[in-house]
Amino acid sequence: MNSESAYFAMDRAGNVSCYRSGLEILPWWKVKLDNDTTLKKVTAIGLIPGWYQVRLGYTHSHYGTQEGGIHTNPVCGSGAVGEGQSSFSIRCHKAIKGQYISIQSLEDKNATELHLCDIILT
Repeated sequence: MNSESAYFAMDRAGNVSCYRSGLEILPWWKVKLDNDTTLKKVTAIGLIPGWYQVRLGYTHSHYGTQEGGIHTNPVCGSGAVGEGQSSFSIRCHKAIKGQYISIQSLEDKNATELHLCDIILT
């Protein structure tokens, strides 16, 4: 993940500035929010078609030890972006609190790119 461009997905510029990963298997994006946040709904804009998962929690390392990794953060929910679409909105299974939010492509058959232009948290 190119952490220098990760903030592009939270700059409220819509499709003007976007985060783009390289080609990867299961690419992901993660940022630390300024404050603890209680999350009920996520809208992600600028995604390419595929299946995605959103997590929020306090673990900051993607590849963690037994203590961590984004995969230990609670799942808010999952959603699909269909052909001709570029966004999805999902309601969390239940409101969750955390400071690190991540979105990961669950398309693992081939290397793919994660493209994210904006994320709106409510």
